Amino acid sequence: MTNTYSTRNPLGSTSPKDLFDNASNFDDALNGPSPAWVDRFGKRRQSWIGLENLVTDFLSAMGFEATHLTYVDGSPLTVLRPTQLIDRAGIIYKVKTPATFPVSLTGTWATDQLLLTDVGDASLRASLAAAGGAGMVGFGSRTVEDKLNERKTFEDFGAVGDFVTDDTAAFQAAAASGQEVYGSGRYIVSAQINLLDDSCFVFTSNSRVKQITPNTTTFKAVSKNNVWLHCNRALFESEGTWSNTWTGMGGHDDRMIQLWGCTNSGIMLPHVRNCGSAGIAIFGGQNILIHMPVVEGTHLYSTPIPYLGNFQVGIYIRDEATYGIMDNLIITCPNISGVAQGILSELYSAGSIISRAHQIPGAIIHDIPGQHAFYIQGGVLNCDGAVITNTALAGVKIQSADANAAIRSFSALGITASGIGSNLFEMNCTGTGSVNGVLLSGTVDGCAVALACNGTIRDLHADIVATNVTSDAILIQGNGAKDIDVRVTAQSCGDNGVNITATNATGIRITPTLRECNQNSGISGSGVLVQSASAEVTLVNPSITDVSGKMVYGIFNSALGSVVRILGSIIATGATDTAIRATGKITEFPIASTLTGNNGQFTGIGNVTSSGPFKCSIATGSASNVTLWQENIPINTLVSYRVRATARLVTSAEYRVIEIVVSAYRSGGGVATLLAAPVVNVNQATGGATAAFTMAVNGSDGIALSVNSGGVATYNWTAEIEAIRQA
Repeated sequence: MTNTYSTRNPLGSTSPKDLFDNASNFDDALNGPSPAWVDRFGKRRQSWIGLENLVTDFLSAMGFEATHLTYVDGSPLTVLRPTQLIDRAGIIYKVKTPATFPVSLTGTWATDQLLLTDVGDASLRASLAAAGGAGMVGFGSRTVEDKLNERKTFEDFGAVGDFVTDDTAAFQAAAASGQEVYGSGRYIVSAQINLLDDSCFVFTSNSRVKQITPNTTTFKAVSKNNVWLHCNRALFESEGTWSNTWTGMGGHDDRMIQLWGCTNSGIMLPHVRNCGSAGIAIFGGQNILIHMPVVEGTHLYSTPIPYLGNFQVGIYIRDEATYGIMDNLIITCPNISGVAQGILSELYSAGSIISRAHQIPGAIIHDIPGQHAFYIQGGVLNCDGAVITNTALAGVKIQSADANAAIRSFSALGITASGIGSNLFEMNCTGTGSVNGVLLSGTVDGCAVALACNGTIRDLHADIVATNVTSDAILIQGNGAKDIDVRVTAQSCGDNGVNITATNATGIRITPTLRECNQNSGISGSGVLVQSASAEVTLVNPSITDVSGKMVYGIFNSALGSVVRILGSIIATGATDTAIRATGKITEFPIASTLTGNNGQFTGIGNVTSSGPFKCSIATGSASNVTLWQENIPINTLVSYRVRATARLVTSAEYRVIEIVVSAYRSGGGVATLLAAPVVNVNQATGGATAAFTMAVNGSDGIALSVNSGGVATYNWTAEIEAIRQA
């Protein structure tokens, strides 16, 4: 159509004439029969039908055919042009050139196929899908086949991973391949998978492996090198059969992972559940790393474990006669629950004692219904930084006997614990067993005993904070303890703060800060109770107080033959009887002392001596003498005393001040005798003072200062005694 107005106005014109010409041209371009049209500027342009003709001519020139001829066996077919394609059962063919068209096909494929050539991709796809097909395609300078073979999966070895099909054979084939094999499925296995040198399995976090056969280990390597399981928190489950009638760890193989005599191997981030015997077991070997394992026993998943149940372990470590001593084992941050023992370390003979080192830092062991969090029967072991909660028995137990005669160099520092059924730290030696070189520290809320030592414990240093202790905060018993140094702060002890019954115990040094002992109201519950007749105990700056009205004595040395030294200063207040009771000797008593008891400061003051001035006090309320101070003189000893004492009436300003010098001696087996009458250097009193004193030998082995009030008035007496002794 010719432009009606042809104003040639510039682009953007709003003239009705230009709008009219534009509308006419648009109609021509889309709907007109002509292959071209002329715009309002006079330029020739292709119409829609003109563009269609150009495309059709191009495709025709290229030999394009919109449809294929269909070849049917038994039916003749004529091919008119070389561009026509023939479809036979989905495979595309064309007539081979040179050829004279038209070409007649008979319908007999045996002869017709000689005239045709395959131009489709079906053959290529079949070749790529066949074995080795990936080798036809390159990846960089390598084939895709080589690249794909870098990462094998269990499925490549025949696994299905649907949690129904038994994939045992696939896992065993993967282990035998010596390749790094990956798993992301959910696998069932029914037999032990034997790992070989350089075996490496890598699992994704959502994968799962379940052993369905009772009493069967899932993964095991024996005398292999460089075995690695990268678990990435994949869940590994066992069948879970367990019985409380078992009498040992042997004969029970429901263990998820076992390494026997392996070297340079590791288990990374495993999550193990429901193993009847042990989640992970390490027998001998060298340079083993277990990183952040989570082990959950059968307690919540199949078979509950009763109180005192045994022989189900989260991680089992054993020196084995065939595979040797486990050396350089590192288990980082294990998280263990629901088993009888959290971590069990055993020796196979008394000879395998020190040539090994284990580190188990940062453990979290909780909800142990059977027995102990750590049960250690051998090794050079460090388990610092553990958090232990809710155990049936001990937090850390060390056991040494004839079969594992010495345990040396053990460290458990920075332990945080609560809900401990028996003892936070427990060391028990029987027979020829001993524990040597131990460092302990920790805090616990709720336990029977914070530190329990039984037998030949040597070279122990401990620093303990304990609250809500149902028995003794510190208990040292058995025979032969030596060089034990303990700093303890304890609040609310059921029995005693410190209880020492050990015989032949030497070098026992305790620095106690004790509050509210004897909450069970025992007849002699004390801050510190020494019951051994052959113990040498040093108390450093003891601070013992009670406001509950239940602690009977602050310090009670109850046995003749034992010696308790007190260094520094002493606080012992709140006793329902006396602050200090000395049946055995208490020596080097500090002059810096704060002592209170409902019945005074001392019982058995004659057994209390000081290397410096000795201070004591008492209240009198009658004309009857009471002993303010007394000392039992050793055999064949001469002693000279300077005694200064004051008495003050509690209801008024009435005083008495005295100073006495006296000497006494005691010959072999005899009674104490004064060299001469006491010399009273000072005896001053206010006019109304009635307080009186007597200085004399006691008719036996000692000398005493006795005081009274001279009537019913109450006087507070304080004395300071200096002694010079010559044997």
